[in-house]
Amino acid sequence: MLRSAILRAGKEAGAYGRQVESSEDTAKLVALEKAGKLKRIPFADRAEMKKLVDPVMAAYAKEIGADAIFNQINTIK
Repeated sequence: MLRSAILRAGKEAGAYGRQVESSEDTAKLVALEKAGKLKRIPFADRAEMKKLVDPVMAAYAKEIGADAIFNQINTIK
């Protein structure tokens, strides 16, 4: 029972930590943008970018001997 409570608390704390980190990142980006130190550009066409990047990623994976891992990653949906 104690073990399950600890495991549950760990999962909750991890989720909370990720949420806090994400919101802090957003706040930092907004502050940088307001200070004129950052210009965000919306990313609209992921499918087109992926189509252009996929062959480069595959070639690099092959070059460094990671093509088997790269292929496994790409089969995950």
